[in-house]
Amino acid sequence: MWTDKQRGIRVSQEELLCKNACGYYGNPAWQGFCSKCWRERARPDGAERQDTSSRPSNDGTPLTFSKFEEKKSTEKSRRINTMRRLFWGSPSPPKRQESSESHANVLKAFQSLEPGDFTGFLKILRSPPSQRLQSRCTAFLKTMEAYHDLPVQKQSDLVQDFYQSFAEYFSSFSEAQVTQIMEHVEKLIMTRLHKWVFCHDSCDDEQKDLALQRRIRSLNWVTPQMLSVPFPEKNTTVTAIIEMDAKRAPQDKLACVSKCSQHVFEALSSSSSEPANADDFLSGLIYVVLKANPPRLHSNMQYVIRFGLPHSLMAGESGYYFTNLVSSLQV
Repeated sequence: MWTDKQRGIRVSQEELLCKNACGYYGNPAWQGFCSKCWRERARPDGAERQDTSSRPSNDGTPLTFSKFEEKKSTEKSRRINTMRRLFWGSPSPPKRQESSESHANVLKAFQSLEPGDFTGFLKILRSPPSQRLQSRCTAFLKTMEAYHDLPVQKQSDLVQDFYQSFAEYFSSFSEAQVTQIMEHVEKLIMTRLHKWVFCHDSCDDEQKDLALQRRIRSLNWVTPQMLSVPFPEKNTTVTAIIEMDAKRAPQDKLACVSKCSQHVFEALSSSSSEPANADDFLSGLIYVVLKANPPRLHSNMQYVIRFGLPHSLMAGESGYYFTNLVSSLQV
């Protein structure tokens, strides 16, 4: 099974680097360039450069954000109407002409969704009864794309606020049903926003990726025996963690972490007569990270933290595995 999925391992470091030879990692979403080179290339001739490394304004605020702050006071009076347009598609809240019967039919359609049926979710969302919900998503995406120069933490706050507001529409559902629907919403939103917010210019994710890569490369002499990990000499546990960089939705990146972690447990169990414990798992995960040296690992983890659904990181297997991955880099 895993022999059919070795494609990610055969990607060379040269293919991962920016086509502009700046030393950073490239991204297929940016035509093989890193985020900085792609933005420089896409910027019209003569346009004012907005370099986040430029000197701050007098109050210490970066120049890219100070321009937004200057507009803040004039836009303050319009914020309420703007947010209403984001979530309701009009300057005012929805009127009662949307019958309770229509609302009930929409909820019933979403309740009938099978777990993991993203195609079915899109079909329901695009149906006439769900037009208002679709308008919310479309308006939010357009606004986020228009304000893609905002600091990444501000973008994260906006996305998390949107998740919370959207989930309120399904307040009558069980927690499991709301979670299932919001996973579809996250996939829809973040697949579109990935190219705007991943490795954003306002943060130093790319620099930290390079530093982490060098640190991992310097430890390539570490063996399983040194970590007291009963791993076989040949195993296929590194594939999933490498594939994480190719995913766009935070939940899909988490799925790669979970898949990798499950195979670590399987490798440990097959090499020992006793079940693997938490210490063995963490040591095994550290070894896999050292062996794989996953591309843009720091950026991928920060992306999941900033734009993933909170419940995915706070509970369940995915949260446990992701916490161990973060811990493995702190050792």
